[in-house]
Amino acid sequence: MPTNSSTRDLFSAHAWLVNASPVWQDNSKPGRRLIDYLEPKIHSTLKQRNWKSIVVTGLYKRDGSDIVSQSENRGRGFNWQRPTAEIIDADTVQLNCFPTVDYVLHYASVASTYFSLRSFPNASIPPKVEFIAPKRDASVDLFNHTNLTEIGHADIVIIGYLDACPAEVVTRKQAFVEARICKEGQMFSWHKQKTPSGCTVAYLGCAAALWGDSVAYLVEVLQPLCKLKCVLYVGRVGCFDPELKPNETLAIGETCHADGRVVDFHNVLSASASESPSVHTGSLVTVASPLCEDQEWFQRWMEEYRWVDCETGYIAQAASIRDIDFGYLHVVSDNLGCQYVDNLANEDETFIQAKRVLLFEEIDRILEVFLANYSYN
Repeated sequence: MPTNSSTRDLFSAHAWLVNASPVWQDNSKPGRRLIDYLEPKIHSTLKQRNWKSIVVTGLYKRDGSDIVSQSENRGRGFNWQRPTAEIIDADTVQLNCFPTVDYVLHYASVASTYFSLRSFPNASIPPKVEFIAPKRDASVDLFNHTNLTEIGHADIVIIGYLDACPAEVVTRKQAFVEARICKEGQMFSWHKQKTPSGCTVAYLGCAAALWGDSVAYLVEVLQPLCKLKCVLYVGRVGCFDPELKPNETLAIGETCHADGRVVDFHNVLSASASESPSVHTGSLVTVASPLCEDQEWFQRWMEEYRWVDCETGYIAQAASIRDIDFGYLHVVSDNLGCQYVDNLANEDETFIQAKRVLLFEEIDRILEVFLANYSYN
């Protein structure tokens, strides 16, 4: 994976970047087609002209000449910002992504695969897609120049919950000790609570999409800011086990693989989740993008691993290095081993969101048990 700032042609990197073919797609079925997954992720500017060149880079820019995509949904409150576009010249457009290597690779694959599937008037060939990978720790500097520096003390920080949780579940929670909602131009929001043992808990939300190892660097920044003792991650995973139904299953585990390294750890949520019939245990592999999950990849990982996502392994590594307690509990959003109706291309559908409300109520029960009994050892 490239770590310098030079422009790279996709064809000189990973094959899945050029024309992805993940196992979870079925282009013969509406709602499972790869194009249904890609379409809402394509910046509106990329569709408005027959570009010859698209450069995808890790640069957080949302002012001046930067064009915000028409597909952004500010009503979500969290995780609503998407890459912005910057017109370089008549033939070239630059896509400015949150500065993490995996996110740049993901969007490069999104763009390249999309234009390989779509035909446009007066365009004989699809645009050439290149990428400029940011420095590995580029997000650290960005985080340190946001309102995150105002968060103050928090023994426990819960990441992902506010981003993924249905709004009606958040509004039903008990009153928060402190609620900080990000203003225009700010990146982070947080809600704080006190546990029965006196620990301060911060539910952290972000306007930007935190992807890949950026969440590990977030943990690095939070530790000195908060005097962080424990980080919890609530998100979504894909599943290898064909028997487990998406959006009816919660995933947990104590082994993660990311970036060529395996980390074994004590998941601090395991005991609190042990009696839940919705929770299943397994090892997790972290990847750059769900678009890399082709048949060859699936065959390589299916025997040893049960879950796949883009962040958890990095967080486990960051927490282990810094002696921070860590736990994850995820919604199974799609199944790679069997084609269910629920999948990555239709996860915003009302019937899926209704299922997730039930799962997040179960997550809340598990978190409540954990927070009532947690003490840092």
